[in-house]
Amino acid sequence: MQELLVFTGHLDVYARAPELIEKFLRVSSSAATVYRVTNHYAEHLEAELQQPTEALEVAEQEVVYAELDGGMIHTDHQWREVKLGRVFRSEDIRESATVGRGGKILHSEYSAHLGSAGEFTEKFRLGVDKYAALDERLVFIRDGAPWMSQWISQEYPCATQILDFYHASEHLGEFASVAITNDEERKRWFAEHKALLLAGRVETVIAAVDRYRSVGGNVKEQAEKLQQYYRSNCEQMRYDEYIKRGLDIGSGAIESAHRTVVHRRMKLSGLRWAHSGAQNVLNLRVASMSNKWQLVVNLIRRPVHPTPVEN
Repeated sequence: MQELLVFTGHLDVYARAPELIEKFLRVSSSAATVYRVTNHYAEHLEAELQQPTEALEVAEQEVVYAELDGGMIHTDHQWREVKLGRVFRSEDIRESATVGRGGKILHSEYSAHLGSAGEFTEKFRLGVDKYAALDERLVFIRDGAPWMSQWISQEYPCATQILDFYHASEHLGEFASVAITNDEERKRWFAEHKALLLAGRVETVIAAVDRYRSVGGNVKEQAEKLQQYYRSNCEQMRYDEYIKRGLDIGSGAIESAHRTVVHRRMKLSGLRWAHSGAQNVLNLRVASMSNKWQLVVNLIRRPVHPTPVEN
């Protein structure tokens, strides 16, 4: 019964959980009970998730992807960023038989934190460290946040680091919308220079953008901003090389993970989270989506963690 309370609490709003339990078991409960039991075990789960786990076997020539990104949730302190990490093997990727429908990843190890980058990376590295010996076959895909690049370069200097191609091309499109007013000319210019990025010719694109600095005003400002962004990340923009190696160059896996791990429970209509309550549910979501729900079951079975009583 306690496991069901926690499970429903991590799936849906606490007020909805008693209805689900009543339907399935014909047993009455209350939203307050679901809330107390869910948060009680989720608090203890934090320490369990910090225990190292063994690496999965990685086949020869296969790679391990490590992706990280941030997304916002509504808290008592306004909107705050949840940092999410996802680690998975390339052999666990399954393409959809239907064109345009993407695919799925059979197994992932997640980490999530509502707080600082330093606190998040301590959690994220538990899923990454065990694959560090793969060197360049450990592949990070990230957005342009400087702290991500700095941390990866410092901790995993032999790994492959890729700036998500769709972030890179999105910035190019935003610049084109400012610099080129004619629709047809803008579309043609964007398509041409996006193709150059994909071919690994970032310096050519930087030179093309430089020609617009002479316009002055906001166009000059945006041109310099884009140039700086590309120069700061050019070592992680060798897309032609990555494609030859058969690597993904987009961060779709972590973006979809935000929707399934975080948004599906934590961005429901009208929700606003206290910090501790948000982290508790994140712990449960991570355990569930990483196939680690047994950690929750083990906590419930331990007499050292008695269930909170009804008032």
